[in-house]
Amino acid sequence: VLVTGADGFVGHHLVRRLLHAGHEVIGGRRPGGDEEPLRDPTLAGTRWMPLELADSQSVRGFCEHAADAVVHLAAVSSTPEALADPAGAWEINLMGVVRLLGALAERRATGSADPAVLLVSSAEVYGRADARLRREDDPLAPRSPYAASKAAAEVAGLEVWRRTGLR
Repeated sequence: VLVTGADGFVGHHLVRRLLHAGHEVIGGRRPGGDEEPLRDPTLAGTRWMPLELADSQSVRGFCEHAADAVVHLAAVSSTPEALADPAGAWEINLMGVVRLLGALAERRATGSADPAVLLVSSAEVYGRADARLRREDDPLAPRSPYAASKAAAEVAGLEVWRRTGLR
């Protein structure tokens, strides 16, 4: 399983569960990121790889590894950070997905890999939080660069699936 953002909060927990279930995990992490997850003994066995979503070569190199599944967690993941740098949020949250899915679709087209891909988004794509549970068919109503870039990434994922068959 390829996991982008494997050194983040959610990624750290997901990698631990995947390893415990017997999966081989290649964890993508931003160069210069937090080193703590690399020293965590519960993540021993993870093969760590640099991954910079703003760099097409880095993304292609990461996707060169044969995998049955890809879980995409890496993102500019906080609304304040995205508000401070909207262009950076769009670059990573949307264009990073476009690069990742493009590289995976290329590998699928050549017959070298056909992984299932999980793009992780956010409830913020639906707008203001309220007491009711959200459904995937609720209308999109993003209210920040973070939420809008995550909604756009969902649309990009749908388009790539329809055009290429990438699962």
